[in-house]
Amino acid sequence: MNKIYINFMFNTNKKGVTLIELLIAIAIVSVMMLGVYLTYTSFTKTAIDTRQIARSESEVNQALLKLEKLLQSAGFGIDERERPFFVVSKKLDNSTSITFKTLFGDKIEAGLWEVCVNKTRIVTKNYPVVVLNEEKQLEESYSNTDNCRDGEILYVCKDSNNNGICDNIDDSNDNYFFEKELRLSADTSSNYEWSTHCAPNTRNLLLNNEPYLGCIADFKVDYTDNTVKLGIIYQSGSKNNSPLSKTFSYDFFSESYTLTQNQEYYRWKKVEIILDLVNLK
Repeated sequence: MNKIYINFMFNTNKKGVTLIELLIAIAIVSVMMLGVYLTYTSFTKTAIDTRQIARSESEVNQALLKLEKLLQSAGFGIDERERPFFVVSKKLDNSTSITFKTLFGDKIEAGLWEVCVNKTRIVTKNYPVVVLNEEKQLEESYSNTDNCRDGEILYVCKDSNNNGICDNIDDSNDNYFFEKELRLSADTSSNYEWSTHCAPNTRNLLLNNEPYLGCIADFKVDYTDNTVKLGIIYQSGSKNNSPLSKTFSYDFFSESYTLTQNQEYYRWKKVEIILDLVNLK
């Protein structure tokens, strides 16, 4: 029998992967991974910015609603002889200031009132109160434990010492109501939660010299016939790579506000409020 020999021929000249080819492959993979990373970080940053903007928008809306309630409370439950209850004036730096008198403080009982029935207090129980007569003049003050007379209208008063006595009784030089001032800060935004993110040339809206709303570009006020109009332009987002709207025109005012060159790169929102101050009539 003849033997058959099969020769397996191997290409001994076949080359492996060279160092240059390996480096090129690594470079290609690196570029692809970099693209994936940049896409991921961009998406993450956008998501974070969106959440921050939504949160800040919610906080601003709540602050503005609280401000509306506070301004509308001017004159409520306050002796007629304490007028004026609401004053709009210009400061030396040409900024606008609102000063007003209110029973609305920072406590949960702010603004509570009731009519005394059967010499019993229900809503204002455990709080000091004042009584105004038919001419809306201060007639009486009760501590947090005193009873009342039928038909009296009771208003919870300011009690700075938390001792159950209205401040005007506790200290004859003090008032039973709050005196508040709303104005823009003289300097740029500082000492505020948003201060590190505020655009250049923005200010704080101050309530009794305490920051109430930050990153304000413009604040306008008009007060006529017991009606107050407010115009506010505030920063609503972080810095962009390209400029946005440059001029904001007000609807309630025959004026507009033009952003500075540095402010154009930030997001802004215009808010206009009109309030009928019924307690001033």
